[in-house]
Amino acid sequence: MNHSIAHHHQDSDLFGLLYGFRFRHAESGQEIGSAAALDYLQNPPEENDFIWLHLNLSHAACERWMKTHLDLPEEFFEALHEGSRSTRIEHVDATLLAG
Repeated sequence: MNHSIAHHHQDSDLFGLLYGFRFRHAESGQEIGSAAALDYLQNPPEENDFIWLHLNLSHAACERWMKTHLDLPEEFFEALHEGSRSTRIEHVDATLLAG
């Protein structure tokens, strides 16, 4: 059995994280789990890097986790419940929202 896959599956059960990556300047992306994602969000580095999280929106805790840990505009959560599947991108405050 591949233990890293089994661990990643258990890790995703916390809030629906399917895949997470941390990108640093001039480096390849590094895969991260939910604990590292939370640490990054709670203690953001001063470097010019970012994380990319692919979340399972059907996970029971996902939306609550996003509201608690991510600084997302209310329009984001409204768009989640609209059911729109268009590919338009809108500017909301200082962020881009794909709807």
